[in-house]
Amino acid sequence: FDVEDYKERLFVYSKQKLADTKSFEEYATQIRHRGRQMMEAIQSRFPDIVLLLSLAHSYVNRTPDAGRKLAQLSSYGLLPAFIDGLIEAAGPRVRIVDGQEQAYGYLTTEDYFRGYHDIKQRALELVPRRLWQKYRRKMEAGVAIFANYQLAVNRTTTRYWPPHYMTPETRLRLFEQNIYHALKTTDEYAWLYSEHMGWWESGYQVPTPDGALQAIRTAREKFTANKPLGFDLDNEIAQARLKMKEATRRKE
Repeated sequence: FDVEDYKERLFVYSKQKLADTKSFEEYATQIRHRGRQMMEAIQSRFPDIVLLLSLAHSYVNRTPDAGRKLAQLSSYGLLPAFIDGLIEAAGPRVRIVDGQEQAYGYLTTEDYFRGYHDIKQRALELVPRRLWQKYRRKMEAGVAIFANYQLAVNRTTTRYWPPHYMTPETRLRLFEQNIYHALKTTDEYAWLYSEHMGWWESGYQVPTPDGALQAIRTAREKFTANKPLGFDLDNEIAQARLKMKEATRRKE
């Protein structure tokens, strides 16, 4: 379930039609009610559904002290209330997964383990205390991998990313590393997103970089066999970030 609001800014209080006459708390109460209604409708047909959300509390909580300024946030300030409603109404067989779309930009081992901690612990800062126990039972940690970012394949942005400042061979190792750590830091679901890339078919705008599919296979094989990754890219990542910073400074 992609909760990203794209054009309509559904979860931004200041963009709501009645923001001048209705308080943030009134809007949060109503959107929490809509979350409950949605979950009730879904589970009436699919009582054992696994609902994977692209974003959840952990995304909103990346903003420092987010719980004190949800009404002022420029994005997703009302999202926690909606997901609270989903959790409140969720039956015993329903599972909810924080898909952690913010992991698109993860590069290091630490990023992935911190992301897991953010879902399991820090996100509780945005969850009403009365829901803590049910949140812990219902909210599972998922993780996303953005192939274009890891492999430095740009089609929808002119921005450069740290992997652009790596060699093609290092990018493939980065891709393998981050799939491996994604599998290590999810309760069950890791999902891979790409734009304009054809993985198994020809005719797409961007051919899949040579070695990408094998990197996925190798990461899975190591994880399944409980083997160590076998290499460390911290130095290469640090150097790439420095090169990107220097390139950005030159453009300015």
